[in-house]
Amino acid sequence: LGKSRIIRYALTQYIEVSGLNASSGFVNPAVYNNFLTWPIDKDGVNQQLREGGAGRPDPSGNNQPKPMVLVDFIDVPDRTEFRSASNPDLPPSPLVCPNPPNATTYVRTPTDETISNSFFACVRSIQGRLGANQDIIVYLRGNAEGRDRLTKTTEFIPNLQAQVTLRGVIDKSGR
Repeated sequence: LGKSRIIRYALTQYIEVSGLNASSGFVNPAVYNNFLTWPIDKDGVNQQLREGGAGRPDPSGNNQPKPMVLVDFIDVPDRTEFRSASNPDLPPSPLVCPNPPNATTYVRTPTDETISNSFFACVRSIQGRLGANQDIIVYLRGNAEGRDRLTKTTEFIPNLQAQVTLRGVIDKSGR
């Protein structure tokens, strides 16, 4: 296993559909108009804690679906030392979101670089512009330290960057 990894976890409504056995901690997102606040309701109450619930379920619990590893061997998220003349085997400094003057603004997610600088996204701000295309730049720094057949230190620190444009059709007009 690597330093960090990304897993896919799906909290289904039912553990067993035939008996309608509900999953602990499931909150139906369809009842919310704003996914940003889910599972917090309009009164500020965390619905995963309602009726004596234990909150967000443990993905590794016996009564939960098993998470699937999507990406393994990601570098530590809070690395503080980067490549320099005295340390050429360290990874390069993390990228910063592109924000050219008089152009589209990108917002880094998560915003705190000290918490996560090995995996983050830069999301183009489209505030108040319904139907505008959305750009997202995803940055990932790997770290395969400990893998077989690696001879140089820099071989285990690859950097990946991908840019995705989402073209929505809601409220699009001939703009």
